[in-house]
Amino acid sequence: FEALIEWELAGMAAERQAQAATEQAAVAIQRQAAGVSDGQQEAYRRQVASAAGALRSVGLYFALLPEMERVERALDWCADVRERLQQRTLTSEMVDRMVDQAARLSIDDQLEPVVRLKALKHDVSDWAHAANTIIDSRQQMDLRDVAKLLEKGRNMDVAPSNYQTLYNLQQTALDLQARTDKIVESMESQVLIERPNYDDAVALEFACAKFGRFEPSGFSRLHQALATANKWGSDVMNMFVPVPDPAVSPQEQLDAHLESVQYRLRRALALAGSGQAAPNQQPPPTPSSDMYCVCLQPEEGLMIECESCREWYHAQCLNLSSADIGERQFLCPLCVAAAKGEKLQLLEEYPALSRVGRVVEEGRNLALVTHTLDPLVTVLLDARALVPEIQKTLRDTHIVAARPRSMSVDEQSVNPAEEHSKGRAMLLRGLLRALLGLGVNLKQGLLDDLWSELLGLADGPPSETVASTAVVAVSRKEAAERQQPPRSAPVFDEFYEPSREPPVIDEFYQQQLEDLVHSIDHPPMPDTGQCLVPAINAFKETEENCVCNLYGVDLTDNLATDPAIQCDACHEYFHTTCVQVPMPVARVILLHQMQRSLNADVDADVPEEPSTYVCPGCCVKTGTLYAYGEIVIES
Repeated sequence: FEALIEWELAGMAAERQAQAATEQAAVAIQRQAAGVSDGQQEAYRRQVASAAGALRSVGLYFALLPEMERVERALDWCADVRERLQQRTLTSEMVDRMVDQAARLSIDDQLEPVVRLKALKHDVSDWAHAANTIIDSRQQMDLRDVAKLLEKGRNMDVAPSNYQTLYNLQQTALDLQARTDKIVESMESQVLIERPNYDDAVALEFACAKFGRFEPSGFSRLHQALATANKWGSDVMNMFVPVPDPAVSPQEQLDAHLESVQYRLRRALALAGSGQAAPNQQPPPTPSSDMYCVCLQPEEGLMIECESCREWYHAQCLNLSSADIGERQFLCPLCVAAAKGEKLQLLEEYPALSRVGRVVEEGRNLALVTHTLDPLVTVLLDARALVPEIQKTLRDTHIVAARPRSMSVDEQSVNPAEEHSKGRAMLLRGLLRALLGLGVNLKQGLLDDLWSELLGLADGPPSETVASTAVVAVSRKEAAERQQPPRSAPVFDEFYEPSREPPVIDEFYQQQLEDLVHSIDHPPMPDTGQCLVPAINAFKETEENCVCNLYGVDLTDNLATDPAIQCDACHEYFHTTCVQVPMPVARVILLHQMQRSLNADVDADVPEEPSTYVCPGCCVKTGTLYAYGEIVIES
């Protein structure tokens, strides 16, 4: 019994100690919740822990013990909240967890930490909702709104959960804006090398499309510049690769074709500048012979030999297959033209040199620098360098074939004039083959002049019957069965073919003659070339026209309706303004040309002169003075 009494007294003493410690801890919680720190919180926590330990050591159950444990945990909760708020290490997940802990510990909702945590939880929820609206939406975002929201998030005591995601979006948009500003600003440069690269602009456009949340200011200018560059690239592609391969990307085809044209131009330059005949053409071709065919390249793939000149060609270069050839004879383009007595024509409708020059100039004026421009400039410069080399070859009458240093007696007995003629013929054939497959139409006059001289030097051509039955080269369009029908002849083209029978004068031509006579007697005001042939009806689409070197397909609205006049010597058409022929004079010339062609007399008092027109080019060839002033033309 005495032991029980002592045990009870010890328990009552421990309870009083615990009660005092609990009351002090409750006061500490209130002070700490109010933000007041007296430096005794840790001491209060130790006292509560010591008192709780004393109660447990007694071995009796005390109703105060759970409360003491709750107070102990509440003290730890207050200290943890205070520390995290001071260090700003709270996250939205921590706030939710701590609010739940306060509820389980029965901490008063009116205490300042709980109130503050709940306010933070509300603010974080509102911020997260606004951030998620921007993040999840696919609409264009406003960088100003994003910046304000991020600034609000930085000033909060809690780190929002989606802050980094929103920050990354902002940085991506700012990076796109900076790249756009840099490209758009450099697009205005007058120096070509300072302008932005086309590939960089494409990559930026792709990045903006992939991001899909932000369109940088100035992006519309970039998009327009890309559209212009794409159109230019498409024009270049259509010029050089009219029949693309659907299995290969257009850019790869264009790059490969321009590289091939550069190579052929360099080979042609080497041939034209060497003053030597084309390499040995003895069959079969040997590896040392490296200038075969129209491409002037070594032996490769299926090779076919011309039955007349014994020169070897790549079947692929002539768009022929083994099935096309079969057992039939093959004649090269030169021998076919000689047999038929026709002008030598290019294998393809290559772009004219003047057109390449205009396209290069357009490319240099683009706001973006495409990687196609550099090889295209190289093609233009090499082609322009080749023209004077060929002209020099035409002027040079002392080109002979290369001969070995030591000659046999038989070789010394060879007639020098005959050897010179053969050597020059071989060189001319090599140059003609080069022009046929060059990829660029230098000038039709060069081809014609080389051809005319070769015909004067060459042996007799194969018969026309053989030429009509032999396998001949075809264009890529013909090979692909995509040949377009030729354009109809100009209105008055038939008048100037002297070999034709004069057509019967019908009402259409009679009316034209009468209109011409009336316009000569009564000049129209203003005079815009009424009754003359418009250029659109006279110019050839796929060849250079006039002294302005325009392709028919390049005629603008004004140039298309400008009147044209035809030379009586070469039968080519020219803008009357380009060759400085006054409109009234052009009408008189046209009237006489029509009378001669139609074998008709006009019952009217019209001037007898001028009755013919000779263009500046023909005047240069014949050494006569041009009648209508001084005109600078390409040599």
